[in-house]
Amino acid sequence: MNNAKPESQKVTFLKQKEDYNNIKVVWRMTTSQPGLWIAMEYIKRDGKAFLNTQQLRASMNAPKVFGTYDCVRIK
Repeated sequence: MNNAKPESQKVTFLKQKEDYNNIKVVWRMTTSQPGLWIAMEYIKRDGKAFLNTQQLRASMNAPKVFGTYDCVRIK
């Protein structure tokens, strides 16, 4: 994503193994800003997909920033 590689990645099949229509993928990536990470969670269930994001900050006092996006296949 934007030429950045994830620091961690976890793939979970929600119903049965190798069922890519029911999957959850979680990534954690660093950014160019010190102390700021991005956590992303892609979930596809029964043909519908969405992406949740959260900014992870080094300071516990920093406000939490979340985002949720509907995913649409580009043709």
